[in-house]
Amino acid sequence: MFGFKLVGHGIYETYKSWTFSLVNGGKIECASLSPPHWEQVFNATDDFIICPQNFGGAPYTEDCLIVNVFVPDNIQIGEDSLKSVLVIIHGGAFTNGYGNLGLPYNIVERDIVVVTLNYRLDVHGFLCLNTESIPGNMGLKDQLAALKWVKHNIQAFGGNPDDITLLGYSAGSFSAEVLMLSPAAEGLFHRVILESGSAKGTWLDLNGPEFAKIVASANGASDIENITKLEEFYLSLSYPELLALSQVPGILEAFLPCLENDKENGIVTKSPHEVLQSGNYSKLPLITGYTNGEGLFFYDIREQMMLQMNENFSRILPPNFSMYVTIDETQAVEMLRSFYFGEDVITENSIQNFTDYFSDGLFIYGIVESARLHALNSAPVYLYEFTYEASIYQTTGPSGLGSTHCTQTNLILNEGPLSPLGHLSENDLIVQRRLVDMWTNFIKNGEPIIPPEDADYWEPLNPEKMNYLEINLNIQQQNFPVSERMEIWDQIMKENNDRDSASEVKYSLSLFY
Repeated sequence: MFGFKLVGHGIYETYKSWTFSLVNGGKIECASLSPPHWEQVFNATDDFIICPQNFGGAPYTEDCLIVNVFVPDNIQIGEDSLKSVLVIIHGGAFTNGYGNLGLPYNIVERDIVVVTLNYRLDVHGFLCLNTESIPGNMGLKDQLAALKWVKHNIQAFGGNPDDITLLGYSAGSFSAEVLMLSPAAEGLFHRVILESGSAKGTWLDLNGPEFAKIVASANGASDIENITKLEEFYLSLSYPELLALSQVPGILEAFLPCLENDKENGIVTKSPHEVLQSGNYSKLPLITGYTNGEGLFFYDIREQMMLQMNENFSRILPPNFSMYVTIDETQAVEMLRSFYFGEDVITENSIQNFTDYFSDGLFIYGIVESARLHALNSAPVYLYEFTYEASIYQTTGPSGLGSTHCTQTNLILNEGPLSPLGHLSENDLIVQRRLVDMWTNFIKNGEPIIPPEDADYWEPLNPEKMNYLEINLNIQQQNFPVSERMEIWDQIMKENNDRDSASEVKYSLSLFY
């Protein structure tokens, strides 16, 4: 197999576009794809392969299921001891992105073998009919196939198949945690890092076929209640036609991971909440956390969203909200509107509350609650809040509202085609080095050991005090993350009989003071 050497921070080998499954062309494929087989040397040097998606007109290919392997150049394969391995699942709201959105040079330089991967997206990856031909979660099954490929082949690149860490960012964090909770992926990795995402939010569609019916109807399909006819409609469409489905007016959501009926071959056959409550999963060492300004993801379209929220607040809720709310939905919407905005018209003066609302509903609540449940199940959990505002955001975007979505990821994987950070300031580099130090220590040793100059210790999460590490230019231990804001989501999302069933601790201000 061909790869090539990169010169920059240090010299290391990259093997890009190594195919782990074949798509047979043209239209939607079933979940199970065949691995390829070559009898000649494979040229793994293609630099830009992405799966079908609406991604600014970028050219895509149907045969897109590839991994990219980054290998430190100092490895003497067959002679040196095997290196720790990091596998990265990219984000992109399950609709766009590809493995090398951010390049892992900073990690590879720490003597770690890194693998990035592609998976099917949008309707190709997450159309769910719960039928034999279209069972759902094809994108997650691609990720599982890639992990199996890594487990079986990474030793040929100097990596240790018994020392693999799985990292996901944004939507990739949902995937990584779902795989951690699924028996289908047991034994394929040994530690997990989640950045700005969790499976505990509302991203999982509990009734995927219903959304498929809505999209089909909006695109002229008839007899959508007949599952056979519905399946025939989707199977008849070409890749471009499939991508156009969710672009029609009135479609406000996207194809997302779903709850599967296939108990034998499925990945998500129980909700993450149910699995976490049961404790019946592999309890792996875990780093998980969020930025304090996750909701700034929507800053550039704030005027449009504020207008919609003022007209009808119930239109701007977390995905699948009605499937997860445990009280009257109208009451829940009124509670959220009142808590974050009162009776005021939502304007630019509401920008901090606007940011907090989206931060909490889409990211922070699920991340914090997931961490709490993992800790109650005796998993070693390291929870963090990332509050550092990178220099480029201070000059090109809002300042003082928090650290935007996935800033920590962008500092660690700060090179690549879509890296938003550009030249790093002196302070950026300090925070970047701290992150890379802690993450690589965790990848190698299972503990995110803090650099000596910081003179502190990152304690595993104790669910009775909800301790976490605040990461900024300096670091410090804190307790009970945004407790009052978490309590409002508890009231909306938790059943009365399980609000305290996992713990006697409530998020309340009486505990905070």
